Amino acid sequence: MLVHLAMVMLLTGDWVIPFVMASSGIWWFGFAILTFKWVPEPHIEEEMEIKSFIESSKFALSEVISTLKKRKDFRTLFFFMLAYFFYIDGINSVTALAGVFGPAVLGLTTTDLILAILAIQFVAAPSAIGFTKIAEKYSTKSLCNFHSLWRHWSVFWP
Repeated sequence: MLVHLAMVMLLTGDWVIPFVMASSGIWWFGFAILTFKWVPEPHIEEEMEIKSFIESSKFALSEVISTLKKRKDFRTLFFFMLAYFFYIDGINSVTALAGVFGPAVLGLTTTDLILAILAIQFVAAPSAIGFTKIAEKYSTKSLCNFHSLWRHWSVFWP
């Protein structure tokens, strides 16, 4: 983010966005290389024969259906996955809308928007570490309950 902020502030013209996109790609490619290098591939006991795209798609769909049929056996996991789906969908919605809301409604420039997102990261990272330490001391469930009550109280009480 700091590099992107510098790019936005120093570069002019039509090259800012391509540079930002390219640097993001290089960032993720670099972490992918580290993952491919250091995370071992698990041994596959029963390797499948190579199938066509259509056959592979049918097999994948049948596996998804088979898994969904077993959801009653893994009730907690199913609800966790469902909750995670809605959670990550909410995060993606907020992220996408923040990029539009900032300039359109608040009148933020690109530089201001990057600074705001960067400030959020500097608050979020230590907060996540702090919440982890508190959860280790008390319990994740009690901390989540406390946070939920506190959040609802702070939003609805005034």
